[in-house]
Amino acid sequence: MVSTIKSLPWLKQIKQQAVEYSAYSDRELRDASLDLAHESRRLDKIAQLLVRGFALVQTAATRQLQMTHYDVQFLGGKSMCDGHVVEMRTGEGKTLTATLPASCAAMAGMPVHVVTVNDYLVERDARLMRPVYERLGLTVGHVIEGMDTAQR
Repeated sequence: MVSTIKSLPWLKQIKQQAVEYSAYSDRELRDASLDLAHESRRLDKIAQLLVRGFALVQTAATRQLQMTHYDVQFLGGKSMCDGHVVEMRTGEGKTLTATLPASCAAMAGMPVHVVTVNDYLVERDARLMRPVYERLGLTVGHVIEGMDTAQR
C-alpha cells in the first residue's frame, strides 16, 4: 500500500507545489491562500484546487508548527474532501490531518466544524492548530459545554 500511495500523481504535485510555496514570504503565502479562496468560490469545485490547497496547508503547518503531513495524512484529507469518513488510530495524526480538508473547505467558503469527542480535545486542538489556520487567513473558534449563547 505504501508504494501505491507514493505513486499517486496528485500527491507528487502537492509536494512539488509545497516546495514552491516554501519560498514564499508569509504575506505571499497568505495572498496565495486568498487567491485560492476566490478561485474556489468562482469554480464551485474544491476538488480542482486540492493540490494547491493541501500544499498551502502543508507549508503553513511546517512554518507554524514544524510539522509535516505524512502521505497517509494527505490520503485521509483527500478522502474527507471526497465525502468519506476516515478512521485513524491513536497517534496517526488526526488533528494534523483534519487541517487539510478543514482549511480547503473554509477557503472555498464552506462553513466548517471539526468535531471531537470531549472538551479537552476541543480546546487543545483549536489552540494547537490555530496558527496554521490563521497563517492561511482563516479564523478559529471553539464551543464547549457550559458556554452561553453569547460565548458561542
